[in-house]
Amino acid sequence: MYVSTFPEGESRVHALIAFQMMLGLFAIFLGASGAAKRVVHLIPSAIKAGIIMGAGLAAVSVVFQAGGRFETYPFTVTIAVGIAFYLIFFRSILLS
Repeated sequence: MYVSTFPEGESRVHALIAFQMMLGLFAIFLGASGAAKRVVHLIPSAIKAGIIMGAGLAAVSVVFQAGGRFETYPFTVTIAVGIAFYLIFFRSILLS
């Protein structure tokens, strides 16, 4: 929303870069100060779960919808999904 207020072109790119740099510095500050742990504990588990599930469903929708990335890169998407399932469901790799 913030970036859409700028005209298309160089000024919009500069606004996006500035926003991303400020967000990165904010994240570094939260992590270094230990405030990130307090912020995460303030957010209810149901909201965190909803955000994670929503992001996952949105990603699956983008990849597998008609005209999505699966039709463009079927082998790459299949290999990536296979690796993801392997890492998710086989704990023996991570525990050894």
